[in-house]
Amino acid sequence: MSIQRLMTIVEELTKAALFPLQQLKVNEYNVCVIPLPDGQSIQLELDPREESLVIATVLGTVTAGTYRNHLFKEALKYNGQAPPRIGTLAFSTKTDHLLLYDKKHLREINGAILAEQIPPFLEKAAIWREAIGTGTVPTVAQAPNLNSIGKLFGMR
Repeated sequence: MSIQRLMTIVEELTKAALFPLQQLKVNEYNVCVIPLPDGQSIQLELDPREESLVIATVLGTVTAGTYRNHLFKEALKYNGQAPPRIGTLAFSTKTDHLLLYDKKHLREINGAILAEQIPPFLEKAAIWREAIGTGTVPTVAQAPNLNSIGKLFGMR
């Protein structure tokens, strides 16, 4: 049943997308790969429990060293931000790739909603992709610490 839901979302996405897409299909591995004009791609698949849609893209290869340590520190800051946050950064030890992914519960997503959420996802991916490509580290604004939260509500 959930695989059929994925196929339906992909069909709806093809009709609702604001950027040109050829007819998208779910392959034999129950994955839909959306090729992007810049040569990158987005992958859509179901989580192992088939309850959520996973949207993912590769940001680049990050080899071991000081740069990776600094990049991971900022990635952890990004992942620690309070919602709403676009995606989660993850690292694949098999490929040394930094990834951006997001999960949407199948009950809360359809092709039209996904078409609206993909552009900000791609913008966030582009920031991290460019940073990796140039060897820089994106700066992530930190969430307020516990000491400043009381001051936000007028408490001391």
